[in-house]
Amino acid sequence: MTLLKFADVSLAYGAMPLLDGVSWQIARGERVCIIGRNGTGKSSMLRLVKGDQMPDDGEIWRAPGLKIGELPQELPRADERTVFDVVAEGLAGVGELLARYHHLAQNIHGDDDLEQLMHVQQELEAKDGWRLQQLVDSTLSRLQLPADKTLAELSGGWRRRVLLAQALVSERHGGGAKPLNLVFHGGSGSEKEKIHEAVSYGVFKMNIDTDTQFAFAKPVGDYVKANPKAFEFQVDPESGKPYKKLYDPRKWLRAGELGIVARLEEAFADLGSKGKSIAG
Repeated sequence: MTLLKFADVSLAYGAMPLLDGVSWQIARGERVCIIGRNGTGKSSMLRLVKGDQMPDDGEIWRAPGLKIGELPQELPRADERTVFDVVAEGLAGVGELLARYHHLAQNIHGDDDLEQLMHVQQELEAKDGWRLQQLVDSTLSRLQLPADKTLAELSGGWRRRVLLAQALVSERHGGGAKPLNLVFHGGSGSEKEKIHEAVSYGVFKMNIDTDTQFAFAKPVGDYVKANPKAFEFQVDPESGKPYKKLYDPRKWLRAGELGIVARLEEAFADLGSKGKSIAG
């Protein structure tokens, strides 16, 4: 399958021709090396390939949906940006959000930070950010890059590898086929038949925020109902029996945690993902 084709392409700067009636093509899986002395048009040809420059004459054809990544010759600055931030920059429109989420999640010091994190999380959900974060994480893992190290801590070779990761992420982001990812908003409380029908249409994610909140709250409420005196008195006013083991937050919080686990296992089964993993 042909990905890119030059047909009688010409390019000149003033009276100096760089390309004169050049024709060539590249197919899927091929690797092409362009060799030439300085000033003979190698960089100009690559600008034509990327679409950054138009030819003076001839035609350049690109396969529909073709995405072209670039690994710049210049190394990125050895500054305080983290590897995660730089790689995420390959995701136009989402990379900055992912970087903000990554930093906020690691630096929560109060309610204001938590509120900012929630806002960023909502924006990411609207832009399919979690799938793209998996893309960044898997690329970092594949190239064995440390997400939280700064560029200033890396050698030139490792910084070039960071640029390669950025190019790979950019190339794979929505690559070519323009996929349509469906999200089932308002999945909480939906009938099983409706969920299975939605999955058959291509839904890959279902929001069950309300259900998980209730899955936590109900067992906690049941625990309180089963031990009412323990939530009124530290010690039983009649028998003198201490209730410390019953009102200990670790006891009733654990009941809530088990409720969420059960609800998530139910969701995994509904979506056909039980026993599966995104790793590997």
